[in-house]
Amino acid sequence: MAAEFLDAPELSGFRHAFSLRDVPAARLAAHLGVAANGLREAKQVHGAAVVTARLEPVPEGTEADALVTAVAGVAVAIKVADCVPLVARSDTGAVAAIHAGWRGFVAGVIPNALAELGRVSGSDRVATWTVVIGPHIGSCCFEVGADVAETIAAASDHRDGVVVPQAGGKNPHVDLDLAVRVHLARAGIAAENVTRLEGCTRCDAERFHSYRRDGANAGRHRIAAVASAR
Repeated sequence: MAAEFLDAPELSGFRHAFSLRDVPAARLAAHLGVAANGLREAKQVHGAAVVTARLEPVPEGTEADALVTAVAGVAVAIKVADCVPLVARSDTGAVAAIHAGWRGFVAGVIPNALAELGRVSGSDRVATWTVVIGPHIGSCCFEVGADVAETIAAASDHRDGVVVPQAGGKNPHVDLDLAVRVHLARAGIAAENVTRLEGCTRCDAERFHSYRRDGANAGRHRIAAVASAR
């Protein structure tokens, strides 16, 4: 049977998963050990708002691109089809799920989510927190205009490597993984506590949906994490 999920098995005690092509939300929930309707999600708008999830569902229509919770057994999730998906876990067991498209990245969704994770978890030991970066569009495929590339580079204070020039006057590419790692490091996350689930969503049509490749016909993946008691 083909794999339906990706995770970092070495991170024992951190229940998380990234769903591959066409895996229903209920199956992801079951894989994580929560009720079929137990994933807490919000309406994603490529912004920087963060919602704190509790036992009850997030109100319908709530707009946010990151969710956090410190309630043991509650799962937070976001959907992607090229954007960078992240889940983070504090040393106290609280978790965050973050949708970081380039617009949300520039707006500050990652630092906003980590700040809220610190608030709900009651932990300031950020260097000990764990982050998993899910599959997303790679620098091999993420072609953008020069203005967008410079905007992303400016938001990361790290132009070298984030912007990948192309020969022949072609538009530059952007390394979103590196840009995201810059924000994680700036927030205090130790580099050795960041794990990447490999794969370019645009390159690998067998496993991944991609908006860049498939346009409006693209499906969506979910990445989710479950809070635990500590």
